[in-house]
Amino acid sequence: MERQKKEKIEFDYELLRLRIRARYKSESNFAKAIGVNKSYLSRKLHNQIEITSYEVVTWSRLLDIPESLIGSFFFTPKSTNGKDKANA
Repeated sequence: MERQKKEKIEFDYELLRLRIRARYKSESNFAKAIGVNKSYLSRKLHNQIEITSYEVVTWSRLLDIPESLIGSFFFTPKSTNGKDKANA
């Protein structure tokens, strides 16, 4: 049986970034609060490293994101309306 290759889905974290800045004033401050360095957080927010389910729960609590809005902050697919590098 042949395995199908999974397509990588990229998510739009702009709303999450805005919430981080609103609550922690900077991504660096938030990175310190969650115990990682700024570049590691940046790689997650740029879809280079996946955000784990544990991180979704933990970050949501720290950022006061209601359960009903988690999807909007963490699982909105990136738009392909010409902004992406592949369409440039």
